[in-house]
Amino acid sequence: MADQSPITPPSDESSNHHFEDQQIMLNKNLNDVVDKIETEIVETAQEKDHKQQVDDDEVLVDINAILLDNKMPPLLSESCCIYKVPHRIRQGNEEAYTPKLVSIGPLHCYNPRLQNMERHKQLLFKKFVDRSKSNTRLEDLINYVKSAIPKVRACYLENIELRERELVQLILVDASFIIVLFLMRHENDKLFKAGSIMSIPLFLFTIVYDLLLLENQLPFFVLEGLFKLAFPPHICKDLKLPSFLELTFKFFSEYNEMQNIEPNPRIRIKHFTDLLRIFYLPTDEPKTSTSIFKQYGSKDLSYSASELHEAGVKLKELKGSKGILELKFSGRDLEIPQISVDDATETLFRNMIALEQCHYYSESYITDLLLYWIASSTRAKMWMSWFVNK
Repeated sequence: MADQSPITPPSDESSNHHFEDQQIMLNKNLNDVVDKIETEIVETAQEKDHKQQVDDDEVLVDINAILLDNKMPPLLSESCCIYKVPHRIRQGNEEAYTPKLVSIGPLHCYNPRLQNMERHKQLLFKKFVDRSKSNTRLEDLINYVKSAIPKVRACYLENIELRERELVQLILVDASFIIVLFLMRHENDKLFKAGSIMSIPLFLFTIVYDLLLLENQLPFFVLEGLFKLAFPPHICKDLKLPSFLELTFKFFSEYNEMQNIEPNPRIRIKHFTDLLRIFYLPTDEPKTSTSIFKQYGSKDLSYSASELHEAGVKLKELKGSKGILELKFSGRDLEIPQISVDDATETLFRNMIALEQCHYYSESYITDLLLYWIASSTRAKMWMSWFVNK
């Protein structure tokens, strides 16, 4: 049987050494962990600082790009005259400002309801090119429109998102459509008699109304310039063609019956809605913002027509009136102009008032008159409340 030596317990000194080794190892591991955490914190902070610096640099680049963009037009150009009718105004009757058959200009060009008319516009564009090709080249017409693009864009308050090529084509087709339409009506063209949508009275009337809507406009200068290029004055003289201004007055002659204003180059027309307003304003004397009310005072004319009637005032037709702003008051007789009213009257007046509220706010003659003139019915008061806050 082998000898079994007794187990000698470790001495206190060896135990202490073993404990110290373990403590050193633990401290080392702890220090490693701390170092690692500190490193990660530093790296995270650096990454965050770097990302922030990148973001700041990108913002700076974007801001500099805006500041250096010379192509951006001013927010409101002096030429601005065509507006998207503000929501406060249009909510009273959305349809009164939206074309029903034909889109003119960029504001409604993508309206799906109006796309069927595009082929008719292209048909008249072809007639325009065919008719003018002996006087000018198609390239010259295109170059004219291209050169006019910056000025055309400045006429719209809205930012026109179309590229230059798209806008040139749109203006050329739409302007040609209008020019040929005016020429055909002047010449009583056969297209007005058969074989065309224009031979249907309802459609022709709708086109006329669409051409008078504020949002459905091209600047008058580009229409007139294109016409003069296609049909120079000597050609017009040889062919006995009127000027474009004369064609325009003839096309919209039914709205000029009250004053029968003669076409005059001194009349500055911004677009067809502006011309409609000109037809209704007196031209024989200077106007001020209160010209039609100053004789009687705003307080005296703050009553509606029905209230004046109840007070014993007799309303009579003003014979020989030269504009809807002309009023005569004598004794108990108030003479006012007579105006024809049809299904389109509200639409036309709404668009003239919208133009005044956007462009002629200090010269809102028609707006002021309508507030008095038709405030006699509850419906009228509701209608006018959409336009102005007086």
